[in-house]
Amino acid sequence: MRNLYKFTKIYSATEPLLEEGDVFKTTVLLNTLANISARQEETRVENEETRVENEETRVENEETRVENEETRVENEETRVENEETRVENEKTKQKILDLLRQNPRNSTAELARKLSISEKGVEWQIKRLKDKNIIQHIGPKKGGYWEIIADLNGK
Repeated sequence: MRNLYKFTKIYSATEPLLEEGDVFKTTVLLNTLANISARQEETRVENEETRVENEETRVENEETRVENEETRVENEETRVENEETRVENEKTKQKILDLLRQNPRNSTAELARKLSISEKGVEWQIKRLKDKNIIQHIGPKKGGYWEIIADLNGK
């Protein structure tokens, strides 16, 4: 019943006529001006809802843009860190080569102690040097020595 009164006022600008008798009768007078006004109101509400949805989408797009910018900055920081690590690795490799030039019989444990890094770190660096054919180990694992074939620049 509430909706009947609510919408009748919107569509006809009057109240519904309720008649009691053998049959309950409800009459709603329709007014074309009221119908046009109701349609305009519906359109206005739809437009407002669309405007709100567009604003929400704009905010979401802005949040995504900010997240993308933050990711770009993080990627740039990671790239810089990777570059610093690469430079540090090159320095460590050069230090290993310098130590091996001084004493080709240095073990990985001695190199690790002298460089203040772990033995695994030295083994990792030596593997990279061997893969690039910069150094090779001559003789048995115990008692052998390192031979430097080329420098880090491949010369």
